[in-house]
Amino acid sequence: MSNYGYNKIHDEVRAEKGPATLYLCVDCPNRAAHWSYDNNDPNEHFNLKLQYYSENVDHYVPRCMPCHQQFDMSKKFQERITLQCEHELHVKYDTEVKYKFIFCYGCMFYRREPLGDYNEQ
Repeated sequence: MSNYGYNKIHDEVRAEKGPATLYLCVDCPNRAAHWSYDNNDPNEHFNLKLQYYSENVDHYVPRCMPCHQQFDMSKKFQERITLQCEHELHVKYDTEVKYKFIFCYGCMFYRREPLGDYNEQ
């Protein structure tokens, strides 16, 4: 598979495996909503928004929305974000919209993440 990019690979996963809603979540008994990258591809890629992805459809599993968000907010995922660059990251919390915004001015990226019950460490 060539360099598909984040959106294109998700289209490829849906084309090959069908909609995630046809499956149960791999983490709970609920119906899945999304195809979720399992973070296990040694040749993974990321885009400017630091969205990690694989070009291998075998690295995508069905997850419901709550499990997908929890998986993406896991400590492993957070460590991968902070280790990706050596710049100081700036975090702004907006409790009104229940998101936190992570900025890296060195890399010129930002990421919006739901606050949920994630505890900063």
